[in-house]
Amino acid sequence: FVDLWVVDVAANGKTGEPRPFAKEINSQFHEGPIVFNTSGDRVYLTRSDVAGKGHRGFDDKKNTRLKIYSATRIEDKWVMEPELSINSSKFSTCHPALSLTEDTLVFSSDRPGGYGGMDLWFAVKEGKDWSSPSNLGPEVNTAGNEVFPTMDAKGTLYFSTDFMVGYGGLDIFRTSKHGQEWGSPENLGAPINSSLDDYGLIVAKDHLHGHFSSNRSGSGDDIYSYLDMAKLAIPVLVLDCETGLPLSDVDVLVEGAENLVVHVDAHGEAQIPVKAGRDYHLSAYGTDYFGSGKCENTAKVHIPSKGNELLPAVVLRLSRNNPCCFKLQDPDHEGNKLFR
Repeated sequence: FVDLWVVDVAANGKTGEPRPFAKEINSQFHEGPIVFNTSGDRVYLTRSDVAGKGHRGFDDKKNTRLKIYSATRIEDKWVMEPELSINSSKFSTCHPALSLTEDTLVFSSDRPGGYGGMDLWFAVKEGKDWSSPSNLGPEVNTAGNEVFPTMDAKGTLYFSTDFMVGYGGLDIFRTSKHGQEWGSPENLGAPINSSLDDYGLIVAKDHLHGHFSSNRSGSGDDIYSYLDMAKLAIPVLVLDCETGLPLSDVDVLVEGAENLVVHVDAHGEAQIPVKAGRDYHLSAYGTDYFGSGKCENTAKVHIPSKGNELLPAVVLRLSRNNPCCFKLQDPDHEGNKLFR
């Protein structure tokens, strides 16, 4: 049976050693996919219909269906909660996707009232419970299977289907809601989609990278990462050398991009647009600010032409003290001016 696993991801996108997720959640039956709330202390997950400890539930054909369960983290342990009211042992309810506001749950189900196969449905939070599910409608759902929905920070809905025109197998599509209606789904195209199954896309908050699953290798389902090369950007942070606090009244000169000048935001941060395969020289500057050996205000960055590693953040530092000159100190007790 399938268990949930977790792996640490470094700032450059490289992964560590996988390890099992919480033992309070993994069981001898299927678990996954899973979705976290924004604070990371509550999850919704797919699990086999568990009628009791160590016992599965069955439909009228003796098949075990899938259900959505929730769990809350209390201190260092996860506590399983009663199954959601939208479940039934007669059909599957699975693949939860949670809106950023945490009040809407989109999921896949083959319950009655759909358009065929697995459809995407949604329920709205009502107190501690969820509303009766509603179908997303014929703009999204087909006579085939719509599965593995996810939502990004902007509310865009991603899902896989095997019925819309695509590259073969399950393809990943995206759509956005306009008022109460969902727009026409858009195929993400290659290289995200392949001739085999592609699904479960997770988009990072920067909308530059993410992960998805695919069996394109022909040797089973694997996790892949991607980087949007058309939106490459160097994250820059400018700090005060003495206090270590962000500076908001400075600019960054970008040489290698026709001398582009970027102003940092209120947090001392900026995103420098770049292109693959190029070299860039960054220089932070501002009125009455200086750089020195200890307060390095410049950096050279090479952008790889291939690969999917994230670009590392560049930290630049400026000082209000001029490092090239002596600074006048207070006079001594005899009135003599001192220099250092």
